[in-house]
Amino acid sequence: VPVKEKDYYALSSVQERMYILQQMNLESTAFNLAQYFGIGTYTKEAIQIALKILISRHESFRTSFEIVDDIPVQRINSNIDIDVEKHEVSSIEELEDIYSSFIKPFDLCKAPLLRVGYVRNTASNENYLMVDMHHIISDGISMDLLQKEFSKLLQGENLPDLRLQYKDYAEWEKMIINDKQSEIVEFYKHYFQNITENIELPFDYTMDNLKNKSTSCVKVYFNNNMKNKIIVFSKKYQSSLFISLLIPFNLMIKKITGSNQIQTAFAGGARVHNDLSNVIGIFANTLIANTYIDVKSNFSEYFKEESKKTMQLLEYQYYPLEKIFTKMGIKYPDVPVFFNMLNIEDTVNYDIENLESEFIKEAEVSKYPLHIYIKKYNNCLEFNCCYYNELFEKDTIIEIMNKYSKIVENMISNNYDSIKDILKLKKIKIMLAFKSHD
Repeated sequence: VPVKEKDYYALSSVQERMYILQQMNLESTAFNLAQYFGIGTYTKEAIQIALKILISRHESFRTSFEIVDDIPVQRINSNIDIDVEKHEVSSIEELEDIYSSFIKPFDLCKAPLLRVGYVRNTASNENYLMVDMHHIISDGISMDLLQKEFSKLLQGENLPDLRLQYKDYAEWEKMIINDKQSEIVEFYKHYFQNITENIELPFDYTMDNLKNKSTSCVKVYFNNNMKNKIIVFSKKYQSSLFISLLIPFNLMIKKITGSNQIQTAFAGGARVHNDLSNVIGIFANTLIANTYIDVKSNFSEYFKEESKKTMQLLEYQYYPLEKIFTKMGIKYPDVPVFFNMLNIEDTVNYDIENLESEFIKEAEVSKYPLHIYIKKYNNCLEFNCCYYNELFEKDTIIEIMNKYSKIVENMISNNYDSIKDILKLKKIKIMLAFKSHD
């Protein structure tokens, strides 16, 4: 429920962690969330009007952070003005240059933790909007939500009223963690009791080679037929699409590393109530899937058990894992893989035209050696596989994703009883062409 109006409010657990990390390096942009997207022929003035509505609508855009009695808190400011930067370009290359310099550090004490830029393309009718936000007030779903709401406002549509704001979630989270702490801690202690080793991916180069974490990205697609078969498989096991993609991914990690105990990081949505679905804020929290894989086990039983445990993990996703590991007296696991589905509930409402082409490009720096972003489109699933150039060759990532694809195909075929059978891979022909943008 909405909380009473106060001078300041509690931070959520993920905000607390992010606040501390940002204070350790005030000039870092590691927690900036930025994007640009086309807006057709709309003018800067139209953008300014829509932006004013959005800042009034979402308290997160009027939030600043400070220390009160040695505790970080958030304050909701009543009036916030923001200037839209204006640029002109004549090519995408110029746009990319401007976008790179557009991303700058934020001062968490000063709202808004948001900057917006308008880019007029003099060579076409397609103008662009650049948006840069601090992660402490936003997440991936919030970025998509912002783009959708901008689009609706520019088209003259009205937005529904918001019953809740992010501060209401943060205050609720504090209460629920206190009320359920013993239950949550007991679950996590049992869930993580068998963490015994850190997995080692098949790097092409040693960790000594890792210096600037420059990142590239390979895009891989599962076509519509395969996507629909996975959805049918998910319904058969009363699971979710995301879990039905995560479990075979962990099996693939088992296949390429030889480890029996696998940990994979992923993002929980934490939007635990329908009234939070249209709220801008940081709800995503990093979770760790921890699974022991015995290849002799029956696959169907293993899938059911892992699906059940992952759902329990998501139920308690708002509790900070670092506190769990501290209570257990163990080091936070050094997990090298992050597996994330950006639009678990929604489908991006258009088709990807060419599913037969993959490409590699320079990407924003990832926090993990291998970071998989999944998006669901009308006609496919898109996997953005981001990796450290100093650790992996492109061909290794292609090989990893081909193995993953084959394991998924084995899983949805329902022709295999044991995990060992699922992991049997026939020779895979790499059919897709690559276009390099390095």
